Amino acid sequence: MHACDPPPDVSLLLLAHAEQHLLHREVLPVVRQLEGARLPVEQLPAALAYLEVVWAQAAARARTTDAALRHLGAAEAGGAAERARAEVAAPTAPGAPGHGDRAASDGGAGSHPLPVRARSYHAYVRALREALARRVAPLLAGGCGGDAYAVAAHSV
Repeated sequence: MHACDPPPDVSLLLLAHAEQHLLHREVLPVVRQLEGARLPVEQLPAALAYLEVVWAQAAARARTTDAALRHLGAAEAGGAAERARAEVAAPTAPGAPGHGDRAASDGGAGSHPLPVRARSYHAYVRALREALARRVAPLLAGGCGGDAYAVAAHSV
């Protein structure tokens, strides 16, 4: 991680928000228009082509967001291992500040709720992504996208 990179939990929040924004503001309106048959027939090819493009962008964002989740998990695992090594190297005496204090020893949920919130937001975005994939797949399979986007819908 570079000095200017955000911490993994902040990075996950930002990437999940960007993915949610793309799904909600770009993909969902087109899906609604195509499902609701509110478009003139001559506009269907353009709408399907646009959906094809934004769905590919959503798939790329999903891969990036999921990678950020894995990075957060690795950072948390590495941090826990580092704290355990530090405790073995210099154990805290009973009654001393920090002894038995979960927040002081491992950054418990009370002191660092951001990773928990980042994981929760990612889960919400993943559920949105999966729900949209179930709606996008038939649209692209029946339109100009063909089988290539049936595969892309499963990868998002």
